[in-house]
Amino acid sequence: MELTPQVFYPQASSRSRVKIAWPLTFNETLAEIMGMIIHNGKVSRNEDMIQVRNTSKFFEFEERLTELLQQIGITLNLKSRYWVGMFQQQAPRISSREFTATFLDMLECSRLDQLLGIEKVPKIVKQSPLPIQKAFLDGYLSTCATQWAVHEGKKYVCVIPYMESFVEELTTLLAAQGIACVIMKDYFLTDFGIAFESLEDT
Repeated sequence: MELTPQVFYPQASSRSRVKIAWPLTFNETLAEIMGMIIHNGKVSRNEDMIQVRNTSKFFEFEERLTELLQQIGITLNLKSRYWVGMFQQQAPRISSREFTATFLDMLECSRLDQLLGIEKVPKIVKQSPLPIQKAFLDGYLSTCATQWAVHEGKKYVCVIPYMESFVEELTTLLAAQGIACVIMKDYFLTDFGIAFESLEDT
């Protein structure tokens, strides 16, 4: 399959107060944002915002997402909160009906499908050139739980995606980047092309 820049169509909204500087085609910035929020982001019932959860302990994640969104003219609300039972938790919020609608359109899914969990890497990523696929990987891997692991005497990084189906999806993208992986049931091992064998066990 030939990989080419993918055209997308912003879902303009007269009710959106944020003027978004959309690129002409799906690019590295949008791909990395998508990777960061495809599972961590939750679209609101009114589809006018995306709450980005599970980031409060990761300042660098929030800092990077803020930087990426600013590139297209969106300010990330870092002080937003949501209710969990009787308690409130802080979670950044992307407040833009136009961005939310365009995000769902690029995922080719409904709000409910997104809330239940996207099981496949979107076509717009898979059909894009390798640098854009890499940007998606960079964004998504920053949301994954990771730890050191040893397999057959070799040191790896164990990567645990949010969705089990993403094990095969991510390793396919990594293979296209020339990065080998060892696939397990609900996680995978990779060295990201780095010689971890020489490192001391941690």
